[in-house]
Amino acid sequence: MKNAYGRNRDPEEFAHVDYDEGQLFIDHGETREQLDVLINRGGAREGDAITVLAVGDLGRGVAAKNTKELIERKRITVIVCPAPVSDKPAGRRGPRGFQPDDALDAILRAMWGNPIKYAQPGVVGYATKEYGSPVNRNQLNHRYGNRFEKEASE
Repeated sequence: MKNAYGRNRDPEEFAHVDYDEGQLFIDHGETREQLDVLINRGGAREGDAITVLAVGDLGRGVAAKNTKELIERKRITVIVCPAPVSDKPAGRRGPRGFQPDDALDAILRAMWGNPIKYAQPGVVGYATKEYGSPVNRNQLNHRYGNRFEKEASE
């Protein structure tokens, strides 16, 4: 019998896997009740095969290796069948970068470089208003550097 097992997975991720009807076992959360049903309660028997998308579905690190060996000692074959790689390129992660025009860049550089005259919330608020989308302190620090010199450690 051909079985499939996954942890915190969507059944659609197993579309490319060959398994018998009703033999898809998926656990969600920390407990592994479905894996227990599959291994210890007759879900899979000697001579059967269990397909996983990654060894990590069986556990973390050494626990995954030990679980795989335990299953194989019961003469159940473990097949690792990773999901096919998508042809679609990966998209950007996170928001678009902070890229002000030259005029705004010069103004913000001067404001950020003078912490005595311009308080941080004021500079961030001005940058957000003029740029047209939210700007935060980290973006300004990254672009213009820290507002205060750090003390040298001895």
